[in-house]
Amino acid sequence: MAGSARYKAVPDANLLYSAPLRDLLLILAVDGLFHARPTAPIHAE
Repeated sequence: MAGSARYKAVPDANLLYSAPLRDLLLILAVDGLFHARPTAPIHAE
């Protein structure tokens, strides 16, 4: 179901620390494969 953003993910700060993984997740989110839903406490980290 590409492009539908049917899936949601809550990325943790540890997941976003790795540059290659962070870049991949951002590309997938921009392409509409999922919606990233960070929470306020995670954003504060």
